[in-house]
This record gives sequence, C-alpha cells and structure tokens, in this order.
Amino acid sequence: MTIPNQKNSGVLGVLLAGGDSSRFGAENKLFVEIGGQSIIKMATQNLIDSEVESVKIVTGYQAERVEEELSHLDVEFLYNKDWKMGQSTSVRRGIDAVLEENAIVFALGDMPFVKSSSVNELISVQMNKKVGDVFVAGYKGRRGNPVLFRASVIEMLKEGLRGDEGGNSILKDLGMDLVETGDRGVLFDIDTEEDLEDYAQ
Repeated sequence: MTIPNQKNSGVLGVLLAGGDSSRFGAENKLFVEIGGQSIIKMATQNLIDSEVESVKIVTGYQAERVEEELSHLDVEFLYNKDWKMGQSTSVRRGIDAVLEENAIVFALGDMPFVKSSSVNELISVQMNKKVGDVFVAGYKGRRGNPVLFRASVIEMLKEGLRGDEGGNSILKDLGMDLVETGDRGVLFDIDTEEDLEDYAQ
C-alpha cells in the first residue's frame, strides 16, 4: 500500500503523457527503458519525489498501458479523450483537476532526466517572489520544462491554449520568470532514439 504524500506546498503536479509518440517510431517512447526503468516511470517518480502536494497523470494514447506501468505509484490518472487534437487538450484536462492549489506544475512524460530539485526550485521561487505568474525551468539561460503557473493565470492559460503547443502559445502574453536550475535534464525531451544518444553525450 502506498503512503500518500504529506506535503503542503500548495502546488499540484501534472504529468502530460497522452501523446502517441509518432516521431519515435513503432514503439511508444514512454516505455523505452533507461537503466532498467521506463521513461514514463522515471519522469513520474521524479515528480513524486518533489515538493508537489499530489501528482496527476494525463493519459490518452495507450492509456491503459500507462496506468498499468504506474499502478504501484501514488498518482491519479486523468484520461484525455481529445488527445489526438494535441498537447493543449491534455493541459486543459490537467487544469480541470485544480482544486484549492495555489499553483500547478506541468511536467512532460518524455522528460525522464528532470531532477526533483528542479521542480522544487520552481516551487521555492514562486513561493518567495510576489511578482510574476509563470515560472519556467531553465539551464544556462535556455528555457526548458517543467513550467509552473500560479492559480491567478490558470483560466487565462486555459482560454489561450490551442493545438499542440501546450502552454507555449501564451507565454509571450503572460511573460515568464526563467528559473536557473543547473539541471541539463530540463532541456531534454525524448522524441527520437537520437535524443537518447544526444543526452548520453
């Protein structure tokens, strides 16, 4: 039996795992193993190990397989029936799960190298900074993921979403704080087999 997290950061963690992995080839990239552990499991565990209060997984393509892979973890699954219409629909599904949280962190299921400490850095900065609504994980000045949105802009985010752009489509309008994490993993999503080779280098 899994013991629920006892954290009070006021931040919801949402992992987007609904895409069909078409650029990777015949195999769903989320289930490719690195060091004996699947990409989706690594990404999920890193989010669980952070200071987010709870973790919700937005599924779509091969939803049952994702749920089976993560069934032993303390997460909640949110099925996105519109996953074929792009990542923005998964973001909307995650937004709909927000209850009393002060903020929401969106992480990606194909980014297994993001450290829990990077998520914690986003949470810490937004808790201690009065100005700003969007906080983006960065590495050496480059923008990456995850991204934290304060509750004050959640509805604006939902209204501005479109296609497969996720939250990127409205970051220019809202403005953002780039949070230096010192974590190269915030830049690496796995779209192709070459991406895995690139990270190893």
